[in-house]
Amino acid sequence: MMAGVDLDALFDAWERAWSGRDPAAFAPLCADEIAYEDPLTPEPLESVDALARHAQRLWKAFPDARVNSTGERLGDGRYACAPCKILGTHDGRLGTITPTGRFVVVHAVVYAELR
Repeated sequence: MMAGVDLDALFDAWERAWSGRDPAAFAPLCADEIAYEDPLTPEPLESVDALARHAQRLWKAFPDARVNSTGERLGDGRYACAPCKILGTHDGRLGTITPTGRFVVVHAVVYAELR
């Protein structure tokens, strides 16, 4: 593992940033050359500001959204990953997708290049 990188602290902070609805919380976690992707981004987001705007759109669509860890965080010193699930009720429009009012659980793996 890369010296000085506590994977649990890093991924706990990532989960708090998403769950806490604080767009500024992403800045200390991301490198300037961020490349963020998820199924709702048509292409990678390449700045912390773009990630924060994306998060704000998701928070409007899923006002009770939260991210929970689902297993061990793994890293080899250069790369790290963490399984998680995103939970929330789809109460707002998300692009062309109309609100369903349904509770949604999405399983994911967060991947990071450590620098």
